[in-house]
Amino acid sequence: MLVLKIIILVIVGPDGGSQQELLETAVKLGISDNVIFTGPLYGQKKVSAYRRIPVCTPICI
Repeated sequence: MLVLKIIILVIVGPDGGSQQELLETAVKLGISDNVIFTGPLYGQKKVSAYRRIPVCTPICI
């Protein structure tokens, strides 16, 4: 039995001007359909997003 898991990368927060470059990289890697840029989230939207994700890796640059 073949089991496929779909992984979605959700990037939350201000992009610091990197969104276009990240999107181009995702296209080159063939994963652009699995990458979502939400932009900044505040208040209940932020709390809701954190509750829905199984893995969270905060990255500060």
